[in-house]
Amino acid sequence: MANNVHIVRLLIVFSFLFIANLSFPQFDEIKFKHLSVEDGLSNSSVNCILQDSRGFMWFGTANGLNRWDGYEIKIFNYDSNDSSTLSNAIIVTLYEDTRGVLWVGTAIGLNRFNRETENFTRYVISADSIENTFQNHINQIVEDYSGALWIATRYGICRLDIATGEVKRFIPKAKYPQSASSDNYIQSVCEIEKGRLLLGTGDGVISFIPATGEFSKLPFNNPALDSNPSITKVYKDKAGTLWLGMENRGLLHYNIDTGEFNRYKHDPADSYSLSSDKVYTILEDQSGILWIGTWGGGLNKFSRDTKHFTAYKHNSRDDGSICSSITWTIYEDKDGNLWIGTYEDGISMISKWGKPFKYYVHDTQDPSSLGSGEVMAICEARSGDLWVAHWGSGISRLIRGSKKFIHYGNNPAAQISIGDNSVADIYEDRSGNIWVGSWGLDRIDPLKNQVIHYRYDPTNTNSLGGYRVMEIYEDREGIMWFGTGVGGVDRFDRDSGTFKHYKHDPTDSMSLSDNFVLSIYQDSKNTIWVGTINGLCKLVHLENGKEGFVRYKNDPLNPASLSSDGIMDIFEDSNKRLWICTNNGLNLFNREKGSFIRSEERRVGKECRSRWSPYH
Repeated sequence: MANNVHIVRLLIVFSFLFIANLSFPQFDEIKFKHLSVEDGLSNSSVNCILQDSRGFMWFGTANGLNRWDGYEIKIFNYDSNDSSTLSNAIIVTLYEDTRGVLWVGTAIGLNRFNRETENFTRYVISADSIENTFQNHINQIVEDYSGALWIATRYGICRLDIATGEVKRFIPKAKYPQSASSDNYIQSVCEIEKGRLLLGTGDGVISFIPATGEFSKLPFNNPALDSNPSITKVYKDKAGTLWLGMENRGLLHYNIDTGEFNRYKHDPADSYSLSSDKVYTILEDQSGILWIGTWGGGLNKFSRDTKHFTAYKHNSRDDGSICSSITWTIYEDKDGNLWIGTYEDGISMISKWGKPFKYYVHDTQDPSSLGSGEVMAICEARSGDLWVAHWGSGISRLIRGSKKFIHYGNNPAAQISIGDNSVADIYEDRSGNIWVGSWGLDRIDPLKNQVIHYRYDPTNTNSLGGYRVMEIYEDREGIMWFGTGVGGVDRFDRDSGTFKHYKHDPTDSMSLSDNFVLSIYQDSKNTIWVGTINGLCKLVHLENGKEGFVRYKNDPLNPASLSSDGIMDIFEDSNKRLWICTNNGLNLFNREKGSFIRSEERRVGKECRSRWSPYH
């Protein structure tokens, strides 16, 4: 089925059209977006970033934990007089486990975030004292295959028993002093395989088998690396390949079985080399691109094919450059956006949709440009052709691979003529026909270059139910539904070419609530929903074999009712939750209770805007 884009969902209500290639952007062209203390961050040094299972972005800084909902930042910090606050203000690492629990590692201690009360439970990692900064400094938190939580500290690796809160510490070399250059200084941890952890330490890579407590150091077999090889990051990519970030010796592609490696380091004479040998973070994104964060060399993108690096450094003359060349952390959110935490300059972000848009606008001097008037609807056909509905100039069609638009309008002399130039909706059905809703209904066969017209005839009860068609929808059975401006909803019989009408009847409480229809939707339970200017309607089958509608409307005295009766759009998300967009806010429908939860106005805006108004 074609991708018939609901404009209300995409927020496109403009008099021009812009189209972008929705693949990951070409990063050589990227412009970074920024989040700084001016935007509400508690500190400009950002050590860690995480998006939790509820969609919140968390930023751990050198002075407080920040939670961002896309609009506002809430800061959580240390208070020496309140044990339910963070154990320290310096946030080093963040982790959400498989149970949805958020863990916060600080420079002094581990913390569990309590979502209901929005406070913290502190865990003492050191048996000596919470003030033992070496033993309580949390560098990283991971969860293994069994659900156990492992905490990398400056003095060994610890396992937390979540049920009891007890911590057991494992120290590679117990007799060694607490030192940043020792094997006991665990900077990074990675579960390389079931039952085996790899530890990046101040003096190399150590393999750890938790079941036996056995530690074994992995060799480099290279004099240049065997002396004080501080490992800042141990990272396993999707293919199972191991990458090691080193404090001063670049990036290693390491074969754990043989000890062989490929080393990438900075070469001042080679612009395609790694931009700095001080590597602090590594990430493979959803598309398989490897990103490396460095100290002083900015952000690097690695091409596995050419073995070339592309560096992105801060440029004081370019506001669109990365905000700092010292990058602490890289994180990819669920939408594929990259977030880069920097030292003393906040956060830079690369949007997955960041490739420059190609704009299509109406040009009065170019008849092959986009048509004039508001863009009401967009339909991308399976052929790749783009069909654009305009209010005032008919239809613009961009054939795939072409740069010029073909236009269809109300022109009886043309081979394809539509009912009116003010088009409210356009839709491709499963047979490849293009349906056009305007003053009447038109079905275009693009292959045969033919059109069939359907018009309202008050003398024919089987004709279209109203003059103006504003909404077009095809359900899973291939049945076409049409919402009209004054004639209710029509169900189309393809075989007979006739329409069945569902209209408002003031004497029938089970009829459609209004004849002005704004939206139609079929949910995962195959229920048909109809949105009108006077409430939401659910199509039901009655005991007498007939059909009727259950109505849902706004009740000023009931906060669990719809926030408004103007139903602009209806949508079911991937979790099978039904969302109702009204002209006074967004509503989540509780099917079991038949009630609604209204979203906060500050988050969604007071009005869910439709692609057209009843007053067009």
